[in-house]
Amino acid sequence: MAKLKRAVGPAPSDIAVLLVDDSPLFLDSLSALLASADMRILTARSGLHALELLQQEPVSVVVADYYMPGMDGVTLLGEVARLFPGVGRVLMTGMPDADIVLEARGHRVLVKGMDPNLILRVIQREVRKSYG
Repeated sequence: MAKLKRAVGPAPSDIAVLLVDDSPLFLDSLSALLASADMRILTARSGLHALELLQQEPVSVVVADYYMPGMDGVTLLGEVARLFPGVGRVLMTGMPDADIVLEARGHRVLVKGMDPNLILRVIQREVRKSYG
């Protein structure tokens, strides 16, 4: 029987996704979804904590909630783009509106509660882009 070859790209252990949200419940549910896809998961409860983690850990994609105390998700992802230009960026929001989408230009925008398979596919696409 022929041995299957892994597609060119990062090994699953090389893929790290940083989830940033002030809701532990959402972090837990999204972590479980991504862990099922062989991704290493890091979590942060604030934008400041996320930036500290990015200084210490190589990350493929940052997924940030829009509404967080201190630093909102758009501000955080703007800093990620400036400081870590190769890192993929996804904004999550529970209350989408046109203003948020306009403010998030340059970042993928997903809505909390949408089909988990779609969320997973978008994050996987961002991972592939970060490995060019």
